[in-house]
Amino acid sequence: IGNVAQVYFKNLHSSSIKEREARGCRIKFSTITEKSSKTNPRSKKAIEAIMQFATLALFLLVAVSSVFGGYVNIPGTYYQGCFLHFDQKSALLRSVKTDSNMFLRTCLWACRDIKKLYFGVQETKCYCGDKIYTNPITPSKCDRRCPGNIRETCGGSFSMSIFEVPPTTAVIVPAPSKGCYFYKEDLVLDFEFKKNFAAMNQRMCAEGCLQWSYKYFGLANGNECHCGNKILQGKAAPKKFCNTRCKKGLENETCGGPMAMEVFDLLTTHI
Repeated sequence: IGNVAQVYFKNLHSSSIKEREARGCRIKFSTITEKSSKTNPRSKKAIEAIMQFATLALFLLVAVSSVFGGYVNIPGTYYQGCFLHFDQKSALLRSVKTDSNMFLRTCLWACRDIKKLYFGVQETKCYCGDKIYTNPITPSKCDRRCPGNIRETCGGSFSMSIFEVPPTTAVIVPAPSKGCYFYKEDLVLDFEFKKNFAAMNQRMCAEGCLQWSYKYFGLANGNECHCGNKILQGKAAPKKFCNTRCKKGLENETCGGPMAMEVFDLLTTHI
């Protein structure tokens, strides 16, 4: 909770400073307008135009400040710890789901749907709650890899990995491009969705990669979706190699090419 609080108050503090600065600008402009209107009517119109511009700038400032990287570090930022858990003493009281392919976001979504503050995983089981009822134990006791994503930890034999439910987010498209890369011989991003997509576009791929908390998504060959946290290798390709139309996508939307992948930043915003 401490890390989350620090991030929250840091953002709150930053927003407060921006709001105070903007409010100070409005006060100064108002003062100037009052003085100028008494002496020169033309200057009043000019200052009113400036104030309208300042208001627009403030709006854009607030809008941009709500945008952040799509990589949601659930095991880091939202991790509460490893807690004792067994049949007679449950860390979180509500068992909501059992899934042989359990990974963190599977449980996160289930607990978000019922508006709980915490979610916890123990191997294939998902729990939710508003209060943690047992004590934290040695982190090494949560040593089981999630069956649906071996990069994540899903508790242990008598332990539960517990996380705070993060805010709901949505992907931002069109997304900023990181460039076009030849990818047939080089591994550009390390994960490809092996799914028979009926259609493909930026939003579909970004939302798929967001499920796994990746930083980047990549589109190739009109219907391929790739994800990764790092551009591993691959030679930069001219943009013309990434001009294949997305499969059943928007008219002007491209999804890489037969030989090249276009990589994008995965950005999200709170909703």
